[in-house]
Amino acid sequence: MKSDIEMLEETEQNLIWFAENSGKIREEFGGKVVAIKDKKIVASADSGIKLLNELKKQDIDRYEVIVEKIYPKGEIHIF
Repeated sequence: MKSDIEMLEETEQNLIWFAENSGKIREEFGGKVVAIKDKKIVASADSGIKLLNELKKQDIDRYEVIVEKIYPKGEIHIF
C-alpha cells in the first residue's frame, strides 16, 4: 500500500499533467467524465456512475484516480 506522502505526490503530478494537457484533453473528451492515473486518461464515460462502472471493469480502484468533468470547448462554468 502507498503511503499518504506517495499518494499526495502522485496526485500533484497528475494534476500538473492535467493542467498542461487540458486543451488536448478537452478536444478529445469534451462533455465526458474522465479518470486520470499515472499521467493519462485511464477511463472516460458520459456520467460519473458510468465512469465508476468502467473503472470496476478495468479493476482500477476508484480511490487511485482523479475524476474530472471535461466541459466542451467554448462552455464556461463559474463555481
